[in-house]
Amino acid sequence: MPTTNASLLDRLKSWPLLILPHQLLSRLVRHATRWQSAWWKDTLIKLFIRHFNVDMSEAEFPGADGYPDFNRFFTRALTAGARPLRRNIASRRRGASTQAPHRRINPENQP
Repeated sequence: MPTTNASLLDRLKSWPLLILPHQLLSRLVRHATRWQSAWWKDTLIKLFIRHFNVDMSEAEFPGADGYPDFNRFFTRALTAGARPLRRNIASRRRGASTQAPHRRINPENQP
């Protein structure tokens, strides 16, 4: 069993999470993020934008009223070119693996 360095205060703060009805809370959050009431979803979206400093200039619809619910805002489309992909994502060296840095694959030594 792994040991942790959690303090007594940390343990006391996390204890209520053990007794919460997790499935019920998940269902409530799911429904709350899909409510389409304007006052609810606009407030939720604006709070999220302010709290997490979301750059809405990249979004296809820059205002909270452009989304039918919070879930659609959370999975919003971006404007064309907002976050371009780098062209050199893959390794330039043929056969080099970026997923396994501990092992190099050399195409010359392959059977």
